[in-house]
Amino acid sequence: MATTLAGYPNASNTGVPAGTALTNYTGPTTITKAGTVIEGKIINGPLRITAADVVIKNCVIKFNGTWGIDAEGAKNVTIQYCDITGPGKSGDNNSGILGSGNFIGNDISNVENGITLTGGASTVRGNYIHDLLDGGSDPHYDGISVQGGQNGVLIEGNTIVGRDTSDIFIKNDFGPISNVTVNNNLLIGEPGYALYVDGRASGGPITGVTITNNHVEKGFYGYYSIDKSSPVLSGNVEYANGQGPLPGGGTVTPTPEPTPTPEPTPEPTPTPEPTPEPTPTPEPTPTDKVINGTNGYDNLSGAAGNETINGKYGNDVLKGLDGNDRLNGDAGNDQLYGGAGDDILDGGTGNDILNGGSGNDRIFGGTGKDTMTGNYGSDTFVFTSASDAGSDGGRDVITDFQKGVDKIDLSIMDANGSASGNGTFHFQAAENALFDRKAGALAWHLEDNRGTSNDKTVIQGDLNGDGRHDFEIELKGLIHLSASDFIL
Repeated sequence: MATTLAGYPNASNTGVPAGTALTNYTGPTTITKAGTVIEGKIINGPLRITAADVVIKNCVIKFNGTWGIDAEGAKNVTIQYCDITGPGKSGDNNSGILGSGNFIGNDISNVENGITLTGGASTVRGNYIHDLLDGGSDPHYDGISVQGGQNGVLIEGNTIVGRDTSDIFIKNDFGPISNVTVNNNLLIGEPGYALYVDGRASGGPITGVTITNNHVEKGFYGYYSIDKSSPVLSGNVEYANGQGPLPGGGTVTPTPEPTPTPEPTPEPTPTPEPTPEPTPTPEPTPTDKVINGTNGYDNLSGAAGNETINGKYGNDVLKGLDGNDRLNGDAGNDQLYGGAGDDILDGGTGNDILNGGSGNDRIFGGTGKDTMTGNYGSDTFVFTSASDAGSDGGRDVITDFQKGVDKIDLSIMDANGSASGNGTFHFQAAENALFDRKAGALAWHLEDNRGTSNDKTVIQGDLNGDGRHDFEIELKGLIHLSASDFIL
């Protein structure tokens, strides 16, 4: 029986959450009003989005046409935790989603292509793309397609069960491509190649592509097809064809029949399971388990328990995997991955990369220029001092702050600067407001670069009331902040 990898998207943890109340959608099929939110709806037919800042969340979308959601040209679109089902063999379709923006936690099936990205920056995270199927002639099946004009794309933590062509297809057909990160995905199924990075077309160069820490099953012809481009590949785990792992604990391949049959065979494992039932008693033991690194480079992973992993000195890679873990990078430029569970990540000193994984995580960047990603769940980004956050070119970056879900915690930071006492910040609600020259002022502004990867929201804090910022925090994307986004 195929092995399973915990924490990767499958049918149980993507799409509309269990228990969500759904009603039929009766609104317009073309969304023209900026900031529209559609939530908890059954949508029978495709949607076209032409306005900015539209959110489609917790919806069931069934369509019989070219696109499930066509958001080409719309800015900052979010499609999250939706079930998107195409016509499969009964129709000639193209993609479940077309556009750029934030596409998170969706279950997409019965389409030719799961997600086709258009120009600009996008975050594609935690989607389950499977059972690709199309009734047209000579379909070109791709899980995620990036075909020109993109700058600043993050493809992370997805499960893609591909076929025929690719799990992820990167080609410069319609323009240059730059700064694409393909990280920590589960790429399985029966494609020709799992990943294509093809720069042979005339659209312009492909630069800045990194393919890291993925679990990759070999396609019919191979793992990677790379032409006229030089992506950085590192940390990928490769499996023979037909030996790729399954996501989570479920069966997701298009041919699951064999798995349910062996499933009774592993029933003996549930028989020993009662024996491990005493493991809940030793559970305190995993809770207290400590894994220490050395003063050099370490690559340390936890297991199913609740561990504390200390990197110590050196540029380390720490992975919590399952359980509620504590990861301490300490000194060095470290990479911390929480995995499943409610984790605490602390980068320590150095320029660190921190990724909470699934669960409700607390993430401390520490000193240095840190890049923080909460991933799934309600995450809290904690800053204990101005030096933790940094300023200007050395400021910390949060890549995926979700308004109404995540929090920025400044409650530990002294908002009085060098004055006596431990002051509290006060939030200036207006965008781009000048500091009020009182200690502990917190202001913010948007830097709109027309849908490029440089769109950002910058938070600034004035500790001593002199009207100048003492620290900054950068959020990727344009996010209209309010006091409720903070713990002050």
